[in-house]
Amino acid sequence: MILTRPNTLSEEQCQELETLKTTTHDVRVYRRTKVILYRNAGYTPDEIQEHTEYSEREQRYVVCRYREEGVTGLHDRPRSGRPKRIAHVDSEEQSVTSAEAEATSEVEPETAPAVPRDAGAESDPVPEQEPEKTRTTRDYWSRVTLASMQTYHPKSYLRNRAHMLLLRDDGYSVSEIADMLRISGQTIRQVCAQYDQDKLAGLYRDPGSGRVSQ
Repeated sequence: MILTRPNTLSEEQCQELETLKTTTHDVRVYRRTKVILYRNAGYTPDEIQEHTEYSEREQRYVVCRYREEGVTGLHDRPRSGRPKRIAHVDSEEQSVTSAEAEATSEVEPETAPAVPRDAGAESDPVPEQEPEKTRTTRDYWSRVTLASMQTYHPKSYLRNRAHMLLLRDDGYSVSEIADMLRISGQTIRQVCAQYDQDKLAGLYRDPGSGRVSQ
């Protein structure tokens, strides 16, 4: 049998390959069977590679194996070497293993002794880190507050300052924010520094001296 052009397989061979393709549980056998059937149906090597991920060289090897051995050649050949060992532990081996584990557990603490400390020395306080989830939630609500202030606050200077901070959070530089809002870079840096220190309270102006405006 020479499988070099379409329709070179008999009806019995095609039926045998179709049965193997639908019944096998080995993905390699399934793909090799498809290679033979696609070659017989007239598919090009590129089309077969698209459906089976077998290169043209691998396709030729599969065809050669099928031509020489038939359906048996589509299965993996037995490999040399020691077969896989079945995990089986009898009672004697299990008792030895558990005894070794206990001995190891008793020795391990001695191999890593604790570092001695002075009795009178106090341990340095470890700074408590804020959980990442809490920081993320806080940053989210801070941004929501700034967005609401930019849109709805009656005072224009607070709307502008909230806009500055939102643009900074979006990654804009001080010079870019200054060009967009037509504000000096010094003012932007000052507003950002006050917000980083005092949060929303740092955005409000200090009450001025003199008569209250009507």
